[in-house]
Amino acid sequence: MLLQASDGEIRLTTTDLDVGIRGSVEAQVARTGATTLPARRLLSIVRELPSSEIYFDVDTKNLASIRSGSSYFKILGLPEEEFPSLARFEEAKIFAIAQKALKDGLKKTSYAMSVDETRYVLNGILFSFKDNKLTLVATDGRRLALVDLEVEFPSSQETEIIVSTKAVTEIERLLREEGEVNSASATGAAKAPIANPSSGLKKISPMSIPQKPPLTAPYMLAKPFLDCSRVYGFRCTRSLSREASSLCA
Repeated sequence: MLLQASDGEIRLTTTDLDVGIRGSVEAQVARTGATTLPARRLLSIVRELPSSEIYFDVDTKNLASIRSGSSYFKILGLPEEEFPSLARFEEAKIFAIAQKALKDGLKKTSYAMSVDETRYVLNGILFSFKDNKLTLVATDGRRLALVDLEVEFPSSQETEIIVSTKAVTEIERLLREEGEVNSASATGAAKAPIANPSSGLKKISPMSIPQKPPLTAPYMLAKPFLDCSRVYGFRCTRSLSREASSLCA
């Protein structure tokens, strides 16, 4: 975990190279600086500390001393430069989406994501921003889920990205029933700043997601169920419902 102390706050950043989360907490900063500490070790220590103020002191060798009440710990860290850098979003495309609508859309499509790691491009949800709407599409090759959400944005910002399964799970967990989320898409990554009071962080900003190549397979674009014999490898039978049979060529 990267800890950066400056201007009355500590910024916390974690990543597993697939999903990254950045947040901040208010703090009294006596000396600015940054270090990288093992996240699980730090979490296990903080969990056991009494509910009082915690004091961090990091020396030039990145040895962190943690004090709270009568408790005292030391953790050896790494230089700030050793921490993987997250994507930058200075020139990103911004989209304002209602949190409730996005959460509902992810819930209706995430069940269809593939769990087969050999089919990497299907391990996630396609976010297609086109024609003033966001289309969410997920498939595992046997079933397909699609949801359209109304989103206003200029035509110059039209784009398509695939958000990984783990990132979808985290975003869906953090979304609330009210407010908007200003998602952003940049080269190689996307982010979703989400307020999350229950986490104890002032905000989650950003959540960085490595971008997979745009999905251009035909089933993502139009009417994949028109020819059952081609899509699924079987022909319609009398056992199919009338509605399902009417879709088969």
